[in-house]
Order: sequence, then C-alpha cells, then structure tokens
Amino acid sequence: MVSLQKVLPRVLPCIPGNDLLYRILRINAVNAEPLACDVDALDELSDIHPRSSSPFVPDYRVGGASDYDLSLIVPCYNVEDYIDECLTSIFGQETHYSMEVIAVDDGSTDSTADKLNQWKQRHDNLVVYRQKNAGLAAARNTGLDHARGSNIMFLDSDDMLAPNAVELLMDTLTSSSADYVSGSYVRVNESGKPISKPYQIGSCGMPWGRVYRASVWDSLRFLEGYWFEDTLQAYCIVPFHRETRQPLAQTRYRIRGNSISHDSARRNKSADAYWVVEATLEQCRMLGLPIGQTLYEQTIGQFGALGASRIDGWSEAHRRIFFLACSNLITTTTEFTGLTTKRALVWRDMELALRTRNYRLWKLACYFAYIGR
Repeated sequence: MVSLQKVLPRVLPCIPGNDLLYRILRINAVNAEPLACDVDALDELSDIHPRSSSPFVPDYRVGGASDYDLSLIVPCYNVEDYIDECLTSIFGQETHYSMEVIAVDDGSTDSTADKLNQWKQRHDNLVVYRQKNAGLAAARNTGLDHARGSNIMFLDSDDMLAPNAVELLMDTLTSSSADYVSGSYVRVNESGKPISKPYQIGSCGMPWGRVYRASVWDSLRFLEGYWFEDTLQAYCIVPFHRETRQPLAQTRYRIRGNSISHDSARRNKSADAYWVVEATLEQCRMLGLPIGQTLYEQTIGQFGALGASRIDGWSEAHRRIFFLACSNLITTTTEFTGLTTKRALVWRDMELALRTRNYRLWKLACYFAYIGR
C-alpha cells in the first residue's frame, strides 16, 4: 500500500489553490509552542558532526601573469569512467580564445591519474596537479592558486561542455561590463544522454557553467572541509559582483547515483548545512563585505527550505537540534538586528519560525516553500 507521506509531495503541487491550503494549515502552526532552549544547540550539532577546522586566510591572489584568455579548472576524484568524456568536450571547444586547462587530481585511487597523464602528453595546455585527498573545495582552490588566465571557469570532471560553450560565454563576458557570465545546463544520465530540458543557471548556487573575471577571485577561496561549499557564490559573489547571462552556452550536468548530492540528506555531515553558513558569514566579515538585507534573505533561505531538504533523512531529534542552531544564529547575529524579509508569506513564516523557535511552523513553511519552487 502506498503511504500518504510518499503521495503528498507529488499530489500537492498539482492541487489548485495551494496558497489557500497553506493559509489554512498555518492557523494552528503559527501559534505552536516554541522549542525550549534547554540544550546548547551548537554543542549538540557538533556531536552529530563537528565544524571543519580548516582556516580561511584572505590574502589569496589568482595565479600569476595573464598568459591565457581563460583558465578552465577541473577538480578530479575517482572519475576514470567520465574524465575522457569531460576532457574530450573541453579540447573539442570551437573557440578562438586561448585556454589553459588545469586538472587537479584530489588523491584519486583509480586510474584517473593515468588517464590525465595520457591527455597531458597530447595537449601542451593541460596542466595536472596532484594532491592528497582534501575535497572538492580544496581542489578548486589549488586550480585558482595556479591559474594564469584573465578569466576563470570551473567544470566538474564528470560533466561536459557543449562545443560552443566557451566561445559564447567568453564573447558575452568580454563584450559586457559584467564581472561574470552564467550559462545554462541540461541534465544527462550516467551514459551522457539528456534527461531534461535546458535550464538557466541561477545567480546563486554552483560555480560551474560560468566564466568569471579573474579579479573576482582575488582574496576569495572556497571554504575547505565543508559540504555545500558553493554557498560562497550566494554570499560573496552575487551581492557584490555584476552578472550577465548567456542561455545558449550549455553545460551537460551528469546525474550520478553515487554522488554526494544524491544521498547527503542521510549523512551526519549534512550538519554542514549550518556550519558552512556560519563560516561563510565569518569569511564575509574578514573580507570586509557588508552583511545586510541581501545576506539576511539568503540566510533565511539557507536555514529554511534548502536547509530542511539537506537534512531530510535525519531523525526528528537531530532535525530539532539543527533548527535550534539556525534559530540561534538568526537571532544573535548583530548585523541581522532589525531586518525582516520582504518576500512571500511562506518565506515570512520561515523567518518567523526561526526568530521564535516555532519548529512546527518551520516544518510546514519549509515544506510548502520546497514544493513551490
């Protein structure tokens, strides 16, 4: 027998008057008792999974002299089944721009390193760096440290580029006053077959599928040791740099059953959904970036539907701890004092729930915000 819990997420988005349904359900939730503060939520969250101890030092610069128009950074870890397709798509680019390809082997234990060596023998503009396994953020940072291009692009090693992606993105960026350009993506299955229509890459989120001016990355690096390290895009880049778009420039984004994003909601390390926000706000302060309305709205979103989805597989007790930690950050962050969200009701309810420790309202608002994406 199919459970109601499994059916509702598919049925509710199709029901007319979803907003009315939410308004009815929230009547009781909005008056629910707040969770008691009888535990130290951060200590409890640390017991589930501690915060990364990797430091952030804001004195970085991108590579050296600008010897290329573009540095394309490819972090690699155990991708022997995909790296050939990835590099074929890169070196098959139909572009007049000069390009270096920086492949960072993050301690692969399969034949990835051998395959990179074979490609390096055929392409002088491929540079390969090897390091002990330190994670995706560290691999991207290694690429940034060695980049010699005037512009920066990232591509995950199991993904591919459409043949004209580089040309379109570079043309668009160099003919504009923007600081970076965002393309589009299409989902493909493990064999590389498209399984979705093209989507415009949103302003926030992943760094791939974009070309940045190298200056964007001066003093800026991905936080190492965390999941959801792409949070940097939303906090440190979007509010302070100008974006333009090129929807015809396509990245082919591979959906893999064994990827982190596929099963992260069941893992204790999903506590990084909180820790990475705390660390990124600290990063903003160290860089002298203003923490105002934009970052406040972003934090409500990170601790609302997005955060709830990232810990969806946790026990109820652990989810409550996560919620209390988020609530505490919202109410104790000095820069957030006096700020309120200007978005729709469900968003305002996520904010209200976090500010009043109303766990019941938070769950309801997050659920409706998620299905209404």
